Amino acid sequence: MRLEGRDLSIGHKGVPLASKLDPKLYAQELVCFLGPNGVGKTTLLKTLVGLMPALDGEVFWGGEPLAGLSSLERAKQLSLVLTGKPLAPLFPVLELVALGRQPHTGPFGRLGPIDQEKIERALELAQIKDLSNRFLGQLSDGQLQRVMIARALAQDTPTLVLDEPTAFLDLPHRLSILNLLHQLAAQEGKSILLSTHELDLALRLADRLWLMDAQGSLVQGAPEDLVLSGDLGRAFGLSGFDPLTGGFTAVHLLNKGLVLEAQGLEAVWAKRALARAGWAALPYSQTKLTKVPDGPWVLTGPPGNGEFLALGDLVRHLRKH
Repeated sequence: MRLEGRDLSIGHKGVPLASKLDPKLYAQELVCFLGPNGVGKTTLLKTLVGLMPALDGEVFWGGEPLAGLSSLERAKQLSLVLTGKPLAPLFPVLELVALGRQPHTGPFGRLGPIDQEKIERALELAQIKDLSNRFLGQLSDGQLQRVMIARALAQDTPTLVLDEPTAFLDLPHRLSILNLLHQLAAQEGKSILLSTHELDLALRLADRLWLMDAQGSLVQGAPEDLVLSGDLGRAFGLSGFDPLTGGFTAVHLLNKGLVLEAQGLEAVWAKRALARAGWAALPYSQTKLTKVPDGPWVLTGPPGNGEFLALGDLVRHLRKH
């Protein structure tokens, strides 16, 4: 076991947010930490890496008390990515990533060939080689987040802890970063813990989930087990969560219906469009919607016949009736 909390109580200024926690992080696994806002996810992460004191209990790394490690040794074992922005707009990207090597370069901070190799690889993995000659103040929030991840990757620790690392990223980069973290855990034996609101990606990529509910209870397990047990739904009070797909279904008031004659993807997306307008696809109805191959959507029956080249036009028509 890499990182473990035993009987932890966490909070601020003596006021507990959660108690009796026993989080566990193993080698070669990606753990996604999920829970509603305000339950103490960031506080637990900071407590586990030694940035905040536990109100009670103790944190262990590799079976030894984390408090017994020097700051240098801790930096060789644990790297951390928080959501705050560095307050140095004129600091070069390459130099910030290179700071990840600080625990390994000795008192004079000289970068050797191995350090340069680690920095280059971190830039590549985080997909920011093209940003290496820019300053932090020239970056978007998403680019800056990838720079901070690159710094942690350059640090090359066995354990990596990230607080909402995909918060400012667009969808392709969110998926790319989570895929990267999953590969690092599986192929390089790293222990990776991240808090996230990306429930759909967490269900697909995480080896285990930590779920913290509004009462401060922590449940741990494989995504599939937590879905089947109902723990996932209880932690969030999820509305519209579909355990068959691991995704969400928007809740619509369906008070009208029609017969839908369409196939494949066209049928799937037509049902979604119809639901937004309050219409359901039924086996029997006086109203019919037919997709003509390579042609329009044809509506017959109440609320009147019509042809529509786009589903958006159909939805606008249905909402008027």
